Amino acid sequence: MIKTYDRYLVFAYTKYFLMSAFVFTMLFVLIDALSFMSRYPASGAVYFAYYLNYSPSIIVQMLPIAGVLATVFLFVYLQKNTELVVFFSLGISFYRLLLPVLGCLFFASFMGWYISDKIVPITMDKSNYYKFVEIKKKPHQYNHMKKRNLWFRTPEAIVNFGKTITATRVLDVNIVFYDKEKWAPTRVIKAESANLKDSIWVLSNGQETLINVDGAAEVSDFKELTLPPLQDLKEYEKRQSRTDSMSVSELSYAIKKNEEAGMATRTLRTDYHGKWSFIFSGIFLSLLAIPFCIGNSRASNVFVGLGVSMGLVLVYWIVYSVSLNLGKVGIFPPVLAAWFPGLISLAFFGVMSPKLKY
Repeated sequence: MIKTYDRYLVFAYTKYFLMSAFVFTMLFVLIDALSFMSRYPASGAVYFAYYLNYSPSIIVQMLPIAGVLATVFLFVYLQKNTELVVFFSLGISFYRLLLPVLGCLFFASFMGWYISDKIVPITMDKSNYYKFVEIKKKPHQYNHMKKRNLWFRTPEAIVNFGKTITATRVLDVNIVFYDKEKWAPTRVIKAESANLKDSIWVLSNGQETLINVDGAAEVSDFKELTLPPLQDLKEYEKRQSRTDSMSVSELSYAIKKNEEAGMATRTLRTDYHGKWSFIFSGIFLSLLAIPFCIGNSRASNVFVGLGVSMGLVLVYWIVYSVSLNLGKVGIFPPVLAAWFPGLISLAFFGVMSPKLKY
């Protein structure tokens, strides 16, 4: 049942949260814009369109910071004004007071997930267009796809593209068809380039090697060779995408397809779990910060609370980045690598919360 003090805490927390998110988002945009505009002159309309499309990504990054700041400011305010003492004298425990705060944090996490999964992949592509084409005047850098040495395996062949020019044109093509039962090559194709279409692949200036059951090879050159598509064009584009521009569902799909093809998925799985853990990082950071804000009269200061928050955010992101890298190189399992900082935060809160002097 929602109590009057629940509404009071939710209102106060929401006020601090929105204020923190707005201030830090504006600071980020202002600092980034001043640095960017001094090096790359462009019209105000172009910069407005760039930051309008870039803003969802900025907001997602600021939500965990806003969450921990709102938590710190709320409890600093409650302690400074002796409202915590009033709550405790009424028999309301600290953990009960924490419930509406956690509810707000879960709601903010859900909003962060929705923005990052449904909106950011679309707007980031548009913001990259304005950044590289309209502002930097370097259209060749406007490419969210992997550019070099792309490998993938289909049920009938292993394919390697040396360099990606566009989503439909690649260079340095190597295709090895194989016998599924004997795992032996039956046909090898090398080509300088290929144009990929939904219904046909056109390879140019290459060499084809046919290998019979005895191992004898017959080699022939070609100017142009057509093949039925070994992979749907949309599927190919998905496989080229950078993981930071992929949604959770796209990462899950990529992992499934790579596993079906027998390819390594450690990096993809680490990034997949990393996206989920990032969504809840505001909760972990807030729980990590609470023991520093309660029971210490010196902590009942907004500026001290701000310093504590920023220090914790910095340490958390360092541990988060290092942990993800350890997962990608195989030292940590992907799930542990992604959730390790969160587990540390929960353990720290579990140990410290019973010792807090309310």
